[in-house]
Amino acid sequence: MAGSSSINALLAKQMSLGEEIQSLIRNYKKDSAQRKSKLGYFEGRLCKLQYLWNAFTDGQNTIKTRNEKTEMEHTYFKTNFFVKIKTLVISYIGEFIQKLPTIENDTENVHVLGKDTRHVTASPENSDAEFDSKLQEQRQSMDRIEEIIQNLERVTRNGINPIILPYLTLMKKMHAEMNQVDM
Repeated sequence: MAGSSSINALLAKQMSLGEEIQSLIRNYKKDSAQRKSKLGYFEGRLCKLQYLWNAFTDGQNTIKTRNEKTEMEHTYFKTNFFVKIKTLVISYIGEFIQKLPTIENDTENVHVLGKDTRHVTASPENSDAEFDSKLQEQRQSMDRIEEIIQNLERVTRNGINPIILPYLTLMKKMHAEMNQVDM
């Protein structure tokens, strides 16, 4: 009987964590474009989603170690709640990661003093400086993406690799090509 109440408490916690994950995604969908364009928005969402996902998978792993027949009657199992949440998390982690470099690229045209530099005339000095700046930004983005991938749990990483690896491979190829060009 005590085991049954502990599994029910664990299942209730899983349902609550799943609802938090769904709420985070619903709020993201409702957020305005202006809010989404703020620096750190997607990093914050990504970190919170990863935190909730790690807690959710820890709970799932604990449930797997239990062998109680009564657990199959719970909504968590009837609705295949873990798989439903896992699918959502993988999809939105991929979306958040894809949006990270977009924000950085939008901010590259703003000068430190707030001056828009998109229309600065090209000169050899501007071209070299711009190239070096973009190369540095891209390297930082690659490092951040690799760090995010390393921090993901293995199950999540397996689901997200097909999404992110083509971009990472393309970025590495671009770096190799840029480094071969004489400056």
